[in-house]
Order: sequence, then structure tokens, then C-alpha cells
Amino acid sequence: MKNKLELFDTAQGWIAVFTGKTGMGEQVSEEEAHNIEGANNEERIQNALVVWGADVEQTEITIS
Repeated sequence: MKNKLELFDTAQGWIAVFTGKTGMGEQVSEEEAHNIEGANNEERIQNALVVWGADVEQTEITIS
């Protein structure tokens, strides 16, 4: 099963929601990280994945 990362552009900044297996092997469900920074979507995706130590190739990504 692939990990799932959702990025949301809110009035308070970018929020990432992650479901899947972290780089430490922990399974998480809809865990949030706030204030995701980046000049573009690619940077925001990479910065969000770092929070959970997840691999972009193993993650389904949605941007809203």
C-alpha cells in the first residue's frame, strides 16, 4: 500500500496530512504538519516528506 500525502493551501499557510509508513517504520493515519514552506509545489512536497522520512516514490500526492 502506498503512502498518502495531501497538501492544503490555507489562509494560515501550507498544511500537510500524511497517512502511511514513516521512515522509522511507524504507521500513522492523517497526521498533520503545519507551516510547510517552499517556493513551489516540488519544494513543499519534499519539505513535507522530510517530516515523516517518507519516500516520494512510495507516496501518492494530492495538492489542494
